[in-house]
Amino acid sequence: MTSSHEAKPRSRTWWPLVLAIVAMITVMQLVKTPDVAPIKCDTDVAADAVDVLMLSASWCGYCARARQMFVADGINYCEYDVEQTQTGANLYARSGVRGVPIIYVGEEMFVGFNPHEIRQALVAGDVVSLDRL
Repeated sequence: MTSSHEAKPRSRTWWPLVLAIVAMITVMQLVKTPDVAPIKCDTDVAADAVDVLMLSASWCGYCARARQMFVADGINYCEYDVEQTQTGANLYARSGVRGVPIIYVGEEMFVGFNPHEIRQALVAGDVVSLDRL
C-alpha cells in the first residue's frame, strides 16, 4: 500500500546560494582595508605640528581608508575621535556638518573621503610633491 504522504526528494536549489555567499565573504576578506592604528592628536602628536587633521569615529570605514592613504603617502596627520574625545566632539560641533570623516588640509575642509580631492589639496598647499603621490 502506498501512502499519500511519501517523502519527496529534497531540492538542492539552495546550494548555489550558499556557495555564492561563501565566495562573497571570502572576497570581502581578501580585499578588506588593512587596519592602520590612528595617530591621535591628543596623545600621539601636537595637532599644530601636522599637515592634515581628521575628525573621525572608530566605526567609520571611510576614516580607516583615509588613515591608510595618509600612512601609505607619508602624510603627516593626526585625528580626533568625535565620540571618544572632548576636543573631537567640540571640533565636530563647531564644523556645522554631520558625518565623518571631516578632513582639514590647511584651511580647506573635506567632508567624506575623496582621495583625489585631498591629494590635490596636499599638492596645492605644498604639503607633498606630485611625484611623491
